[in-house]
Amino acid sequence: MEASSSRSIRDTAALCFDDCEFLPPVLPAEITAAENALGSAFPDDLKQLYSQTDGVSAHYGAPLVMPLQKAVQENQTLRQSPDLRGLYMPFNHMLIFGAAGNGDLFFFPIHSDGSLAHIVFIWDHESDSRSYFANSLQDLFLRHATNLV
Repeated sequence: MEASSSRSIRDTAALCFDDCEFLPPVLPAEITAAENALGSAFPDDLKQLYSQTDGVSAHYGAPLVMPLQKAVQENQTLRQSPDLRGLYMPFNHMLIFGAAGNGDLFFFPIHSDGSLAHIVFIWDHESDSRSYFANSLQDLFLRHATNLV
């Protein structure tokens, strides 16, 4: 399974998973509001995907890309919870957008200037490690579909 540069990210997800579920698209103003709430402009491929669907569930219901408001809530909770501060490294340098279905989360790293890396990392909820996972959202779907998580 290879990603085609002309194939949409949504189409790639649908090709990778038989059980892919999509929600109605998000309005551009909602994406802008989420970016403002989290203090980071989203990568173009994430904006493109949200303009096509409000999240992608697949691989037995895993929210590979969370609905936009759920992603905002997840980021705010992880960044602000006093209970988590003693357990994990800070989450302020992560834009979390999805989950692997096993407790681990997918994110784009946030640089010190507020810009985002355009590669996908995964946070391991058991070890608190943060590791490179994929080159793009399309690559994330391809890797997850081939059980590389």
